[in-house]
Amino acid sequence: MEAQKKTPETRLFRSNVLNPKDEIEEKLEKCAGIVNSTISGLPDREAHDALNQTVCKSVQQHEDVSLGLLYIILTDPASAPKAYRDLSFITRDGLGMIINKVVGIVTDKFAKLQEATKTQILWLTTELVKNSVLGTENLCAALLRQIVGGDISPPNIWLAESMLNLLSNNRPWLEKNGLFLATALYCYLRLIQDHEAAPFKNLRTMEIEFCISLLRERFADCLPIGRDLVRLLQSVGRIPEFQALWKDILYKPQTLSPQFTGLTQLLRIRTSRKFLACRLTPDMENKIIFLTSKVKFGQQKRYQDWFHKLYLSSPESHTLKPDLIRYIVGVVHPSNEVLGSDVIPRWAIIGWLLTSCQASAASANAKLALFFDWMFFQTDKDNIMNIEPAILLMHCSIRSHPFITSTLLDFICRMMSNYCPSLDGFVRQGVRNGFRIIQRKKVVISLSPLLDNPKLERGLKVLVKRELEEFCVPGVKLEEASTDISLQSSSMMRLGGELGSMDTSKDIETEDSGVDDELEMPDEEALFSDPEEDEEMEGIKNEPIEKDYEFKPIVKEEDTRQGGGTSASTGEERESNEDITELEELENIGEELKSLLIQFSRESDPTMRCKRMENILTGVIDLEDSEVDDILKPLAVCLNFCLVDDLLISCFTKERNVEESLESPVYELFRNICTLPTHDVSRERFLSLLSALHEVNNKFGYRFLFYLKASESDEERLTMYEDFATTSRGEKSLQACLIEDLKVCQDYDPRAFRYIIPSIYRKFAEHVVGDSEILHMLVTNMEPIQLNTFICEITLGELIIFGEQKQLDTLIESTLDWESFEQYCVWQLIQAEDVLLESIVGILPLLKPEQHAEALANLLILMKSVQPSHDLLTPVLGMECPDKRPGNQFATALLRYWSQEYSSELAQLISQQVSKQLSGGKKRKNAKNQPSVDQVLSHLDWLHNICQEQEDISFFKQDNIRSALDQARIAGSEARKSRFKMLFSLCDEKETRKRTTRMSRQQAASKQSAASSDESDEEEESIKPKPTKRRKKTSTSVDSDSDD
Repeated sequence: MEAQKKTPETRLFRSNVLNPKDEIEEKLEKCAGIVNSTISGLPDREAHDALNQTVCKSVQQHEDVSLGLLYIILTDPASAPKAYRDLSFITRDGLGMIINKVVGIVTDKFAKLQEATKTQILWLTTELVKNSVLGTENLCAALLRQIVGGDISPPNIWLAESMLNLLSNNRPWLEKNGLFLATALYCYLRLIQDHEAAPFKNLRTMEIEFCISLLRERFADCLPIGRDLVRLLQSVGRIPEFQALWKDILYKPQTLSPQFTGLTQLLRIRTSRKFLACRLTPDMENKIIFLTSKVKFGQQKRYQDWFHKLYLSSPESHTLKPDLIRYIVGVVHPSNEVLGSDVIPRWAIIGWLLTSCQASAASANAKLALFFDWMFFQTDKDNIMNIEPAILLMHCSIRSHPFITSTLLDFICRMMSNYCPSLDGFVRQGVRNGFRIIQRKKVVISLSPLLDNPKLERGLKVLVKRELEEFCVPGVKLEEASTDISLQSSSMMRLGGELGSMDTSKDIETEDSGVDDELEMPDEEALFSDPEEDEEMEGIKNEPIEKDYEFKPIVKEEDTRQGGGTSASTGEERESNEDITELEELENIGEELKSLLIQFSRESDPTMRCKRMENILTGVIDLEDSEVDDILKPLAVCLNFCLVDDLLISCFTKERNVEESLESPVYELFRNICTLPTHDVSRERFLSLLSALHEVNNKFGYRFLFYLKASESDEERLTMYEDFATTSRGEKSLQACLIEDLKVCQDYDPRAFRYIIPSIYRKFAEHVVGDSEILHMLVTNMEPIQLNTFICEITLGELIIFGEQKQLDTLIESTLDWESFEQYCVWQLIQAEDVLLESIVGILPLLKPEQHAEALANLLILMKSVQPSHDLLTPVLGMECPDKRPGNQFATALLRYWSQEYSSELAQLISQQVSKQLSGGKKRKNAKNQPSVDQVLSHLDWLHNICQEQEDISFFKQDNIRSALDQARIAGSEARKSRFKMLFSLCDEKETRKRTTRMSRQQAASKQSAASSDESDEEEESIKPKPTKRRKKTSTSVDSDSDD
């Protein structure tokens, strides 16, 4: 009974009491038993014959033996090569059945496999690829699908890296499978986005090299991917290798392939479902299909929460959401029955995914994924089902969630002219084609409730009128929208009949349209800018700023209303279609201020806006003391509403210099704070108002820093920031306040950050010098020009970054995971500041050549320039020193250099180090970091090898070194003597030299004695042996005194 309660032992899948042994494993185990009973005790040749005879009996026997050998391969790594060889000999179908079985296991049960089994599947796949077995590409495709997007867990990274190595090492095989080559490219081009963190630097580099080589060498095979290839290339467009590729795509397309005529050719090809599905695991795909075909509208929340918990809960998972949206848009095309049922529609699921996007970049990528087919829609090639979710999401959100409608409509209108300047006509035509077929097919009864909505903000109305004028025909009013929406199900039923034939006819369009569009040469800055740069780039070009509306969950409308305004932590703006008169806070600030705020919100002239702001500040001064506390917070919410557009624009741009940028209503409050006396009551009120504004929108903090820096040339005004920090953040330290505001500045306005940061280091040195967080922000935004400026100012003594800290090694250790250029900047600044080397070399024992090449290279250059000392040598000798070549290259190179330039000093230091360890004297403070005798000997051994190769071992002939080696040999174990046999042989040479010296001295003494005996009488000759003995003693005594 007890045995039955135990969890069954499994070697293939993970199991427990609740999940018993899998049926597939039981079958494979049984087949393995048949194989073992057939070949048990037989030599190899007889075993082969026995297996062949067995498989020839019937198809079932062939299957059983094949599956048995597969089980051995997957569970016994040691026997796997022999089992694979046997399998290759006895197969009757070219291993087709085996490949199909493994594909089934990978597709359906990969997550349940033991880690060792996964490793064996990769091994088997590698063998199949090496032997070019037919159908292996299906197995590789199944494994690629198991690489989860937005997941940086170790198992997922292992699988991504293993598959990449397999494909890279078998490039000829890959190039013979054109369709799978395109799939692999699509997969890894997408995965590059997930591996931006420093720990995955090597993997990311391999992925970039792999994708670039395929695109440049096999571009014709990549063309079938279609327009989503452009979308993925856009997401990695900042990487230098892809920047160069983009230039060729835009300006020299035929250098990539003679058949490639230009970007429009790619954008005309609708991406096949195979590619869109390959970035979702089979488990994800099953859950999405279940959600879109079985779950009723209104009952989806628990299923969405379930899906979110499984796949979207980590911070990195935001990159998966565009993959999901592209899959829902391009692959999930519901049948007529589903369209007419109460099943949750696709637009509602996409709306949920959009609302879960927190960062502006993630939101922009998700919106692009939704509209991408619409932007390039061609009525003769594209499927209307690819644009149906977007129009329905906008249309069905008009009443309940107008901010969703506004932000999506704003996005698609701006994409018509801003996506790529040279393609604006092409994109504009695609968007309009989509609207035309929506009207013709009656996807919505009328576009008027969407395009003629009176609640749209003024700027958006102008934009819609300009871009979509032909569709802005007065028709159904907003009040009739609910009736329109209620008819949606029946209209989609009618539409479904027309969509059915279109749905499967054009999975992929590879034929060239024959149109060779001439591409305009756009500004480099305007090309496919990353979402993070949108605000800065648009500010530079003085184009209208696209607001980044915050999505709020559809199911929580009541919460949204109760939340009042914007988030205090993120400073996101309100919905653009909301008028200031709709703010509840406006009713709590008094009639006079209310009137001034309404005028301010409706004013568009910059000069008049500044005057309106000044009038509001005057109204704040006139408030009674008893009113101030109650009014400031609602006033801050209203002011933020009026100023939010100003805060979206960069502090200054190429077209607007610093002085001109200060002519904004945002800075009127700052100007008053700076000009009023320190203890003035009005100044205290303004500081409190600024604190309230900062709680509503955290961009006000760095804007105040920018004003203090820009308004005066002597930087003295920056000290006023302390008053603001004390007022606004209470018990927070000034350092914490600076870090908080600089972080926001770095995220939203990198140019302003670069402008402010030198003054921060000068005026707040005691709070920021030597701080790793601020240093990281500095080098993250560092440009070569600014690096040069910093180095010059540090050299002149006008700037200090690291300070005179005794131990900087902790700070340097925190930089080891930063990007290469960031570390390069840090080391350049260290050299400029002449940081004491002893304060940073403590990190040497922690450094690994394969992980910390930047730090090691720079430390080697720095340490070459100084004379060795105990504090410098100790951490060098404490570094790990492998026995295999090339040992520790850093330590060997540095010791070799020192042995040439400072030979005697280095020899003395090494001798002292060995003597100290052998004597076991008093422990130093850092005794735990002291190198052991074996570590010292390992480094000396490698140094000795290098010296022998260079035929210069003079360093090891010094008395200090030989004495140290002699002590280590005498005190060492037999293992040590054996390990460092060559090194200790130098001591034997020393003993030989001693004996040779003694013999030569004895011979000299004998000759001297013989000469004196010729001149002496016979009596002296009788006592001749005695002086000889003394001479021997004297000779021995002298020799011992001079002994090495």
